[in-house]
Amino acid sequence: MEENNNISVDPETEKQLQIPENKLLGNALKRKWTSYIKEFFMIFFAITLGFYADNLREEHNNKNTELVYMQNLLEDLKTDTAIYEDYAKNNVIIYDIIDSLVLNLNKKDRKLRINKLAYWGRIMTAKWIQVHPIERTYDQMKSTGHLRLIRNRKVAEAVSYYYNSLNRLETYNEVGMIWAADYAKSLGKIFDGEVLLKIIKER
Repeated sequence: MEENNNISVDPETEKQLQIPENKLLGNALKRKWTSYIKEFFMIFFAITLGFYADNLREEHNNKNTELVYMQNLLEDLKTDTAIYEDYAKNNVIIYDIIDSLVLNLNKKDRKLRINKLAYWGRIMTAKWIQVHPIERTYDQMKSTGHLRLIRNRKVAEAVSYYYNSLNRLETYNEVGMIWAADYAKSLGKIFDGEVLLKIIKER
């Protein structure tokens, strides 16, 4: 005997269960646009937070990079200070040599002092040195555009002023080399090189 699986529904109930198609479509569209708006705001906030996080990370990295550069610049300036101190001490020696040379050249018995005069005259060029400050860190910052990382404007201006002023030292070095070459050439005509070699061996 076959069982009847068909469920009989009252016509009135069936009418109530039937929902108009346009109403179903309207509800679907309403839910769809609501979902889109929520997703839009979620994406917007995610992108905004991402930019904010990137800015914070970049600012943090820039601060760390600036700190490293400032430490390296400080070490370079310490080295420069030592270079200038050596240069100043060396100049004192040169000035003493010049004073001794001029003083003894003006004495009547200068012929008896020829050995000392020859030594002082030639050793002066050997004592003269060029000045070459350390520009490693500044050049690196300049070539990479990282000078902008120095947040303190006064510090940034002071750093740029100092390293730009070093161009004058290059001119000094070039003029000094020309002077030293001309001086040594002229001195060779006055003093015998064998006399200087003898003095050096004796000392």
